[in-house]
Amino acid sequence: MIVRRRDPLGMADAAVGAGKPALGAAEAAPQHDWEHDGIPGRTLKVMQFNIWLGGSQVPGGRAGIADTVAAVEPDLVMLSESNRERVANLRADLAERGLTYFGIENSTGTLMIGRAADVAAAATVALPAGVRVREVTDRKDFDRVRQLAEAARDVPWHWLPSALEHWGVDEIDPCTVLVAESADGRVVATGWVRFHTGTDFASTWGSATLPSWRGRGLHRTLVGRHARLAVDRGHRYLYSETLPTSRPTAVRLGFTTVRTLTPYHFTPGG
Repeated sequence: MIVRRRDPLGMADAAVGAGKPALGAAEAAPQHDWEHDGIPGRTLKVMQFNIWLGGSQVPGGRAGIADTVAAVEPDLVMLSESNRERVANLRADLAERGLTYFGIENSTGTLMIGRAADVAAAATVALPAGVRVREVTDRKDFDRVRQLAEAARDVPWHWLPSALEHWGVDEIDPCTVLVAESADGRVVATGWVRFHTGTDFASTWGSATLPSWRGRGLHRTLVGRHARLAVDRGHRYLYSETLPTSRPTAVRLGFTTVRTLTPYHFTPGG
C-alpha cells in the first residue's frame, strides 16, 4: 500500500536506508486536508494494481508498471501478484523516476487446492463430547458467527453478518455457513464454503475457532464438511487460502500448495 503523508508513520530511517522494508513515510507532500465536526482528515487517492507477475510476461511490462504508478501518483497502491523481487524492482524503477517508496511485507498466505472427495475422507474425526455441527441461515446466527470470529481473531468483523446474508442467496457463488456449538449452545468454531457455479471448484473460508477449543479437531471437521458439501454439488476440487497456523492441517487433509500470497504495504517518501 502506498501512503503519501508528511507525518511519520513509524518508519525507521536506518531501516529504509539499508534497503529493508519499513512502515511509514518520510517527508511527503500533504494532500487536501479537510475537517468534519472538528476532526481533521485527509483525502487519499487509492489505486488497485494487479502487476501480473511483475510485468515479466509482457514486453516493457516492468517499465509500464512504474510509468503507470508515477503518472497516477496515488496516495495508496494495493498490489496483486507481488513478491519480494517484484517489490524491489518496482521501488528501484520508481526511484529512477524520482519517486521514493518504502514498504513492509505482511504475513504470507498460501493458496492451496485439494480433491474434495479426498479431503472429505481425510477429515473424519470424532467431535468433542457434546459438540454438534450445523448449518446456519438467519441473521441472529450470523451475528453469533461474527462474535466468534472477532473473539478468535481479535479483529473487527462488523461487515460479516450482512455479507453472509448476501452470499447465502448469491446465484453464482452460493454460500453455506457451518458452526460448531458446544453442549451449552455456544458457537466455538465456524467456517463457510462457497460453490462456484459452472466450475469444478468450491472454496472454504472464514475458519475461526475459540482459543480454548483449538487442537480438538473442529477446524478439520468443518473443512471436511465443506468438502463433502462440495462433492454433493458436483465440485471436484476445494480451494483454500490458508494462514501459517492452518497450513499443517490443510496438508494433512490432502491440500497442495499452488501459490504463495504475500500482501505488501508501500509508502512513498518525499
